[in-house]
Amino acid sequence: MRRAIVLLLSACAGGTAFAQSEGRKDPVKPEARVPAVTYRSAFADYRPYREQEIAPCRDVNAEVARVGGHAGVLKAGKGEKR
Repeated sequence: MRRAIVLLLSACAGGTAFAQSEGRKDPVKPEARVPAVTYRSAFADYRPYREQEIAPCRDVNAEVARVGGHAGVLKAGKGEKR
């Protein structure tokens, strides 16, 4: 059992060492190619807050009554037509 564990650990360690050694360039050499650096702001897709339009309360109450009350609103949201 101990031999199997040692063999498994050495196989894992050998695999990671092999994966790290491939394709590495010396960073001190000026001819070493590096990927281009691009900048993308964290706020590029930011949309400022906007107040929503307030619906007339009579229309909202009529819609809730049409779908069967507040529980009906939850059921209507699962694919049923409103």
